[in-house]
Formats: sequence, C-alpha cells, structure tokens
Amino acid sequence: MTDSVTNKIILSADSTCDLDQELKERYHVHYFPLHIILDGKDYKDGIDITPEEIYQKYYDEKILPKTAAVNVAEYIEHFKPWIDEGYEVIHINLGSSLSSAHQNCWNRTSCNRCRSDDRAGNESGRYCKSPS
Repeated sequence: MTDSVTNKIILSADSTCDLDQELKERYHVHYFPLHIILDGKDYKDGIDITPEEIYQKYYDEKILPKTAAVNVAEYIEHFKPWIDEGYEVIHINLGSSLSSAHQNCWNRTSCNRCRSDDRAGNESGRYCKSPS
C-alpha cells in the first residue's frame, strides 16, 4: 500500500508557456521570464516588455529580438525559497532541443526536490541533488 501524498507542491513555468493571468492565478503557477534582447537592451519577457512592444519595434525599425535562456544563478534564486520551505517544485520550460533553459534548470545546485519536464514532454527522470 502506498502512502497518501501530503507534500507541498509549487507549480512553476517559464514565459514560453504563454499562460494568461487568469490561468496563472487559477493554478497558482509561478512564472519565470526568459530574457528578450532588443536593440541591445535586456528585458524580462512579459515584465519589462510586452509582445506588442516587440512587434511595434519591428514594425517601426525592422529590429528583430533575440532571446537568452535563464541562467543557473537565476534558477537557484527562483527555486531556493520554496525548497528551503520544504516544497517540491514542478517546473515546465522550453524544450531542451530549442534552448539551454532546460539544461540550466538541471544545473542549479540549491535544489534537491525539483523535477523538470520540457514542453516537448521529455522528462529527464532525474532529481537534482543538494550540494554536499
């Protein structure tokens, strides 16, 4: 017989999931923005810049944005408070074949109860370990 699940769980997703505010609130999803590089400036996706502003920049000046993955230190800062409080984290991010975000998520060192699946459904089946 299995024990009943009584763990505290946090849902987390990066901004490539494009969840609207209603879904984020309904399911208590903690959103993590990827970086948008536009005209030499680094913005947080959906926080410092909106899709409409990106489209307008292209329309006005024909400048295309670039993106940058969340780095390991940012993931540590994002997950650590929940891990320290005993939560398990389910994090959904951009597919590992499209971005280094998935690998960077696995490379974080402060989390010992996180599981991450990329958006292509590729579960690595690993749990990250705490530093010794």
